[in-house]
Amino acid sequence: MFLQSFPRTQINGLFYQFLKSVYRWEREIHARFGLTYQVLCMLQHLRCVSVARVSDLAANLCIPLFQNSRLVNKVAKRGYLSKQKVADDRRAVQVSLQPKGKTVLRKMEDNKSQVISLNAVELTKEEFRSAC
Repeated sequence: MFLQSFPRTQINGLFYQFLKSVYRWEREIHARFGLTYQVLCMLQHLRCVSVARVSDLAANLCIPLFQNSRLVNKVAKRGYLSKQKVADDRRAVQVSLQPKGKTVLRKMEDNKSQVISLNAVELTKEEFRSAC
């Protein structure tokens, strides 16, 4: 009911601001850490599940298996994850996050926390609570 009181143009404007913020954030992450949004989502997912099959990662990222296989190979070459064949299925490959991948995720999150903290300094407690 609350959102129904807002004019559609205002909702569209808020949505555009949100998309613009996500786009700028993604560009900054790529420039600073060399991570695309897909790679970031892959690494975050692997941190949550520990081990995943390449096919499961493709489903999670909503991309074709062949595209994900290329992405996994590229990320593995950078040392962020490791690949291992599944014993009971010769075609299946499992992937897991390596310490280098955990480190880059931590650095990225530390950077974002610092940026948010610096920008939130000017907010009052009430403004901060209303934003959450």
